[in-house]
Amino acid sequence: MARDWASTLVELLTSPVSVVTDVIDALAGTPAHERFSNSIKTDVFQDSHLRDLDGVSTDRKLRPGTILRVGRTGFWHYGVYIGGDEVVHFTSVDSDVSTDNQVMRTPMSRFLGDASEFQTLKFPQRVRGRRVYSGRATCARAIEKIGMGGYSLLDNNCQHFAVWCKTGVAISGQTVLVNGGESDSAVYRAGIEAPALTGRLPALDRVPDLMGMFDIEVSRTLFASNYLP
Repeated sequence: MARDWASTLVELLTSPVSVVTDVIDALAGTPAHERFSNSIKTDVFQDSHLRDLDGVSTDRKLRPGTILRVGRTGFWHYGVYIGGDEVVHFTSVDSDVSTDNQVMRTPMSRFLGDASEFQTLKFPQRVRGRRVYSGRATCARAIEKIGMGGYSLLDNNCQHFAVWCKTGVAISGQTVLVNGGESDSAVYRAGIEAPALTGRLPALDRVPDLMGMFDIEVSRTLFASNYLP
């Protein structure tokens, strides 16, 4: 989308108003993603050059086959948007990092949790020499794996699964510093379910997500309150 300097100037000149409304919204307990200062970024100042700085996207439409990530305490949680306001992702009733995790189809609201924003991923034409799948094929691959267990933080996590659905290669940028990021799990080699593990995984501080090493980038940042399914 073309950027406009006039829109940028007006946004800068009216920024004191946004500061005041932020204070009012904070006192009223308005969630961050519903505050006036955030809504005008997509509804009024969508052409401002400041959108290149804050990463807030004015393209609010989600398309089936898009890979999503949302911030959790300690990590990024990944899933595959399949349309109809639904996501396929590794999760469980209690946690996204439980070894009880299975690949599940859930409402978008379940995937987002209490997050105020989330991000979409942009893929090159090829990853590790393999051509990435279309949106429809990505959805089909994700749905086919519903019910799969064998969750492993290092070798079969939510990111391995979501990226595999899009690329055919199970990669996690969050495990690069530990094992190079590419899974050798039998789940992805042979298409069979790995044995389930027991117990719980320890909580972690937010780890770096080094997807740029595979030419995979964050494409858009969207507000949880106003994306278009």
